[in-house]
Amino acid sequence: MKFYYIVALMAFVLLNACTKVEVKEPDFIVTPSSTTAKENEEITFKFSGDPDQITFYSGEVLNDYNFKSGRILESTGLDVSFATHVAYGTHPNLLSVWTSTDFNGKYTIDDVLAATWTNEITSTFILAPHSMNTTDGAQAVKSGVKSLMPLAEEGKPIYIAFRYKKKPDTDPQGGGQRNWFVRDFKAEGQTELGKKTVADGKSFTLVYDKNFTSDDVAVKNSVINAASGVMTIRIPSSMGTLNAEVWSVSPDLNTGKTDLGPDRGVPIKGFVDIRASEYKYTFKKEGTYKVTFVASNANIYGDKEIIRQIDITITK
Repeated sequence: MKFYYIVALMAFVLLNACTKVEVKEPDFIVTPSSTTAKENEEITFKFSGDPDQITFYSGEVLNDYNFKSGRILESTGLDVSFATHVAYGTHPNLLSVWTSTDFNGKYTIDDVLAATWTNEITSTFILAPHSMNTTDGAQAVKSGVKSLMPLAEEGKPIYIAFRYKKKPDTDPQGGGQRNWFVRDFKAEGQTELGKKTVADGKSFTLVYDKNFTSDDVAVKNSVINAASGVMTIRIPSSMGTLNAEVWSVSPDLNTGKTDLGPDRGVPIKGFVDIRASEYKYTFKKEGTYKVTFVASNANIYGDKEIIRQIDITITK
């Protein structure tokens, strides 16, 4: 008799263990203290109901429910600026500015020369005048800020480079070598997240032509200061009889699209947390935001969620 009782009890336990428990739709209502507020003014969102989980999206960039499946960030601008000064020598027109959309990113002279470069942007920048003769950075001439977007091609990288090309000292268009200094270089990208520096002088790479047969620093004597990013571009006087050139080439200045992945919500209640009665949030910038609360119930058999959205207007 005792054996049959144990068997019946086990059967009852197993039957109940296999009974599917339906997930209930969350009972969840959100009521804001106000749908308008000023910057840095706190808003309280009151809750009724007790879902297993609650996730919050403020509607701000990177925390927007509309981008929960992914966000592609597009470049809307790429501005470049720098300053130059020049010292010593007599050689005119040594320095020019070039851009390329097909450079392969390999910093050898063969790869640089194999790329298609255009110097139409040189004339849009202000370079130090030929009459200048100073090593004093305080006297550097500001180039002005110019956009590279008109030169960019969709789906391709864009590079900017400074080319120093010298003719022999005795050439009628040549003369004694000069030291060109490029300082305060900044390439600044623009997206919906704001402006961001994408390259500075420290990110450039020097490339010498094949006249530079020695790696001796007395020969390859151009330099990019590792701390300040100031580029000093020059050719040693010992190479005065040659046609020679040195390039200083940027990294890829991305003007395309960047996949940032999905916007992430802020979890404000989990399974093990006690009931949440409210949530407080402060917006820092004016604008209209679609606040989203995602409430869900779940078990091993499935889950159900409900979306509550509220338009919030923030003023200064």
